[in-house]
Amino acid sequence: MANGKSFEDDWLRLYRRIRMMTNEQHQTVSKSMGMMICFWCMEQLEPESTCVLSGCGHLLCDACVEPFTDEASGASNALTTEKGILRLPCKKCQNRTMETEIVSYKLYDQVVNQSFTEQMLYAEFKSEMERQKMRAGKSYVPDLNKLEPSTKMRQCMDVIKKVLDKSDTEKILVFSQFTTFFDLFQHFLARDLDVPFLKYTGVMNAQHRSEVINRFYSEKDKRVLLISMKAGNSGLTLTCANHVVIVDPFWNPYVEEQAQDRCHRISQTKEVHVHKLFIKNSVEDRIAELQKRKKELVDAAMDASHKESINRLGAREIGFLFGLNTLQ
Repeated sequence: MANGKSFEDDWLRLYRRIRMMTNEQHQTVSKSMGMMICFWCMEQLEPESTCVLSGCGHLLCDACVEPFTDEASGASNALTTEKGILRLPCKKCQNRTMETEIVSYKLYDQVVNQSFTEQMLYAEFKSEMERQKMRAGKSYVPDLNKLEPSTKMRQCMDVIKKVLDKSDTEKILVFSQFTTFFDLFQHFLARDLDVPFLKYTGVMNAQHRSEVINRFYSEKDKRVLLISMKAGNSGLTLTCANHVVIVDPFWNPYVEEQAQDRCHRISQTKEVHVHKLFIKNSVEDRIAELQKRKKELVDAAMDASHKESINRLGAREIGFLFGLNTLQ
C-alpha cells in the first residue's frame, strides 16, 4: 500500500515529514492539484492514486513512481545519503526528494487539510489495515471456464490470427489502458489461439520489465506482447515488432501516438501496421470526438506552454464523455 504497512516506520515517519514541508512546497502541492496532471506521464491525476514528492510538492500518479525512481536515480544530480538512500531530482523543478519520502496525496491531505493528530493517524492506520484484509478476502476471481470473450477481445484475436497466419516472424504489441483486460484476454489467447505471449505492466519491478523486453526480442516464439498504455507509451524501443493493436482509444490522442512509436522508430526495417479497435455507438464515439478536439487545439496553438492544457481533462470534457453535455 502507498504509505507502508508499519505505523511507526512508515505512516508516522511520513506524517512527520509532511509536517516539515515548507510553505513554498505546500503551495506547489495546491497549484499541482489545480492542474491535476502527472508531471511524469502528463496524464490526468486521480486524487486516490496520486503521490506527492515531499521535497518539492509536485504530484505524480502511483503507476509513475517506479519509472520516475528508475530514471531519476541515474540522473547526474541525484545524490545518495550516508545510509545509501537516494535523493531523487524532480523532473519538473530539479529539487530532490528522498526515495523513501514519496507520500500518498491521501495522507498529505489528512495531515495538512484535515489536521490529523498522531492519534487520529493511528486510528486511520488500523482502519486501513482492516480494509486491506477485507478486500483481500473478498477479491473476485472469475470462473474462466464459464466466460466467453467480448466483442473487443474477438476483434483483437482476429487481428493477431491474421498476422500470425500471414507471417512466421512478425511480432505484435497489444496496448490497453486496463490491465484487467489482459488478465482475462490472456486466458482466451492461450485457449483459443494457443499463442505464446508476454506481458508488460506497471506493477512489475524494473528488473522484471527489462527481462520481458529482452525475451520479446530474443525468443522467436514470443510474438505477442500485452503492454499497458501507461507503462509502455514512452521510453521503450520495440522495433522487433511491426504491428500495434490499440484495444481501447484514449482521450489524449498523443498517448496513442507515443504507444505506436514504440515500434515505429529509426531502427525499424519493416512496414509498421497500426490496428485500432473501435466499438461504434458506444462511449468510444465520444472519445474519438474528444481526440479530434484535442488535435485541433494543438494545431491552433503549437506552443510548449500549452502542453499541460492539452493533457488536462476538464469538467466539460468529462461531462461530454458521459453524454451530459456538448463540447461547445
